[in-house]
Amino acid sequence: MTTSIGAVEQVVSLIIPFIALAFLSVMIDKLVLVLENISEKIPHFPDEFPWWLNYFIVLSIAYYIVWQGNYDFWAYLNVNFNYMWQGYLMTALILSGGSALIKVSFSLVDIIPVSISGVTTTIRRILMISREIKRPSIVRGKIYEVDELCTYIGHKNRKRWVAYSLRKDTKEVVNFAVGTRTKRTLKQIVNSLLLSEAKTIYTDKLNIYKSLIPEEIHCNKQYRINHIERKNLTLRTHLKRLNRKTICFSKSMVMLTACLKIYFWG
Repeated sequence: MTTSIGAVEQVVSLIIPFIALAFLSVMIDKLVLVLENISEKIPHFPDEFPWWLNYFIVLSIAYYIVWQGNYDFWAYLNVNFNYMWQGYLMTALILSGGSALIKVSFSLVDIIPVSISGVTTTIRRILMISREIKRPSIVRGKIYEVDELCTYIGHKNRKRWVAYSLRKDTKEVVNFAVGTRTKRTLKQIVNSLLLSEAKTIYTDKLNIYKSLIPEEIHCNKQYRINHIERKNLTLRTHLKRLNRKTICFSKSMVMLTACLKIYFWG
């Protein structure tokens, strides 16, 4: 009886760090969102932090928990290392990987409906269709309107903008980019129009455009972007993920880009 109780205590002592790290990794994601919102105005700041940076933070916290709690998984397996910190590090690697799996499981419970296979098939098909669609060539010497549309990715606190250009005579979307409302995102749209030797580019009064578009072809007067403003309303009506008051916003940049690509040029 005493042996079984001791075994249960050992198992519980190993499970508790997994659960703690799972919730810690979720809190790290929330912290990353806050930092991204604060740093939106910083030039050349990444839209998303790389996975290895997030994992390094979780691994560091795991190592600290293992060290303070004296959790040594390898001691139960009678595996000895030359130094104590090596056993702690290997245990931290296991805990951090396990916490990532637990975190993913929590996320899947929230987003996957009854038919898991149906969801994965739909997502795979959307991505496959979007990869086959090519952006149309931009005609030289035309007049264009440029504007940004606010949306969210993953969380309501994580704002992203869909910047795109509209050919004024045909009302055709010729290019778009998804990212923060910064010079780097808008530059992708403006540069494609400048390469096509655009006759005139109409925008709103956002100051960033003044540093991107030559003054002789730039116009930001009132009522000059009525067509693209009307297009914004159409987009919000047709694509629920772009609606202002919704919980159906995109969970990832890849899916939002794929859906827009299919809608514009599919």
